[in-house]
Amino acid sequence: MTNKLPQNAIEKRLLKKENWKTAALVECYWHENECSCDFCKSKITGRHLIDGKVRDSYEFGVMCPQCHSAKGEGFGEGKGQLYTRTKNNKWLLTFGFTSEQLQEFNDDDDF
Repeated sequence: MTNKLPQNAIEKRLLKKENWKTAALVECYWHENECSCDFCKSKITGRHLIDGKVRDSYEFGVMCPQCHSAKGEGFGEGKGQLYTRTKNNKWLLTFGFTSEQLQEFNDDDDF
């Protein structure tokens, strides 16, 4: 779990997408602890980081929640993944799992 509370309406919407049960099973972390948004260049210090596709483009990038809200295509395979900062300051994938990631746990009817 995380100790960072949502800071604004965008982060509150993202909070509702977090799936900690699946995240604990998939256990996929972003490869860097310190990240900056590829679009606004600000350091990502809040609860969420998005690795996502830019709307109406072939471009992908690391986005802060505000830039993803304005420019991102959404979540899911080929669109974007939501990472949430954990208490140990790592980024855990909490939404937008790939079918490959979920396939490993196919025996569980909750997916």
